[in-house]
Amino acid sequence: VLESGEAMRFAFVVLGFAVRANGQCDLSPYQPEIDHLAIHYDNAPDRDDGHSAALDRTLIDSTHDGCRNESFFERLTPVTGTYGFRTKYKKPNWFKTDSDAVMEAAWGDCGGWISAHVDLDKAVTDTAARWVNTLSKGGRIFVKEGGPSEFTADVVQKIVEAYPSLNFDPSCQVTVVQHSNWNEKQTYRDYLNYVKDNTNYVRISD
Repeated sequence: VLESGEAMRFAFVVLGFAVRANGQCDLSPYQPEIDHLAIHYDNAPDRDDGHSAALDRTLIDSTHDGCRNESFFERLTPVTGTYGFRTKYKKPNWFKTDSDAVMEAAWGDCGGWISAHVDLDKAVTDTAARWVNTLSKGGRIFVKEGGPSEFTADVVQKIVEAYPSLNFDPSCQVTVVQHSNWNEKQTYRDYLNYVKDNTNYVRISD
């Protein structure tokens, strides 16, 4: 869950200042011409991710060509329903289905969006394919984590297993920015540890 008052700072961290020192990794900031922006919204249990989606689109369009440049579409993956397994089984009705209208308004004309709520397995497969398209061209992945991290863990693991020839090193090629104690607590521990141990995991103030 991303509090709307935190959304602007969170977005700027992802877009420009997320990468920490990490051995021999590329430490340059997010580069929209080559890097991939993955925006994960839980849209559960409240509606603040809808506010974030509107802000994200505004920020992207105001900081560079963004959605006015169709070539940018292939380097952007908004995903809704990334609320994690604990939330799903504890409160399966927490997902705000009417948030789909907000996602369509924000991203429908910018390459579209993916629903992990409707079909989780397909969402993981489709997201992994989008990431691989960028990775194979020398770009990196920047994840704005607006919910728990199971979905991100699944996508990273999918790439590791399904694309062995890619020489994928998520510790250098995937930066995940997380802001929320609640999101971390709603993530199964093994999944959270996997993301922390295998990506460039950046934890900012809640």
